[in-house]
Amino acid sequence: MTNLHYYVLAALLAFAFALRVPGLIRHWRDPFARSVSLLLPLASAVFFFAAPPTISSVNGLTGMANLSAPVVYGIVTALSAALVNLMITWRGGPEEQRRAATRWCVGVYGAVIVALFTLFALGDAPEERLLDFDTHYANAPYIREMIVLYIAGHALSTLTLAVLCWRWAREVPGLLRIGLVLIVAGSFLSLAWDACKLLAVAARWTGHDWDGVSTTVAPTVASHGPWALMATDPLTPPRTSFRSAVRLARVRP
Repeated sequence: MTNLHYYVLAALLAFAFALRVPGLIRHWRDPFARSVSLLLPLASAVFFFAAPPTISSVNGLTGMANLSAPVVYGIVTALSAALVNLMITWRGGPEEQRRAATRWCVGVYGAVIVALFTLFALGDAPEERLLDFDTHYANAPYIREMIVLYIAGHALSTLTLAVLCWRWAREVPGLLRIGLVLIVAGSFLSLAWDACKLLAVAARWTGHDWDGVSTTVAPTVASHGPWALMATDPLTPPRTSFRSAVRLARVRP
């Protein structure tokens, strides 16, 4: 994937978010509107900060080689938290229970982000790597754990989202079902990205060089995920939980 592709995808996701801003302002107190809208700017930020020119700029501006790595990983982790929050919101239930679950989500993933920067500070990554940081430092103490932590956190949230949406998709009709199926498709692309990253890192652990799986295949797979997210956006209900949608579908003739 070329540098331009990163920025084009970031711009498209930012534009999709801009289209939602008027409705988000009108319904800011609505947790459903907030949870859906939060995904778009975070996904945009992932592609923007993961672009090699941005990585180089962040490293240069801070004067720290590879500081961009925990920055990108932190944004990916924040996106994972947004996915979990989306599931909490769409699941519905008592307001206090939902708020408690949201606080738990923010606390856990916030701790993960702190751990990512802590592990980076404890590790040693002196040589700037714009494309192959994951595999180049796969065996470096603390850096290795940082890499596995962000991949695992993202994979767990994505897998849970895919399972729940597939379950809901079998119980609702029409455009809502299409939206859920698209979310599942996008989730599997994200899981394929996680698998490529982890496979390439594990190959380094065993003394093999499968770097191309991480530097070429993974970005190509990831580049298709935003299309599913943007296509899903107008098909998902911004002001109702899927639990309510399922109940409504069951009483309709």
